[in-house]
Amino acid sequence: MLCQGGFSQTQRKHRPLHPGEAVAVPDPGFTPHLAARLAAATLAAAGPWPLPPERLQLLRSLVPHALGNPTALDAVLTRLVLAQARRATPPDLTEATALDAVLARRVTVDAAPELSEPLVWPAPARLGGERVLHAK
Repeated sequence: MLCQGGFSQTQRKHRPLHPGEAVAVPDPGFTPHLAARLAAATLAAAGPWPLPPERLQLLRSLVPHALGNPTALDAVLTRLVLAQARRATPPDLTEATALDAVLARRVTVDAAPELSEPLVWPAPARLGGERVLHAK
């Protein structure tokens, strides 16, 4: 059943919305972007210094939350690799193999075009291009 504003009503009891009332709207696409943002903040907070083990674990824990969006996943994994490179001891073969396994499980855009990001090509007129095209 649709209620005010076209949102799907999840509760059985319908009640009218009042002007200015806050409404929680589920957004499954938000979680991957939030994971990428938290990964950036975690890495930036350390400055040029190695991350403590608990911060590295925090970065690792963000990877599953970024899986829903290829761009966010790339951002989280890149920040994890950058953080690993700051360690006193370099990553070993086991860690590199585990990272490779995660990358192999990524969904390709060809397999799931609905996960693709909008593309702009050629650049918009204000950037010297002629038109904007979006991936479907």
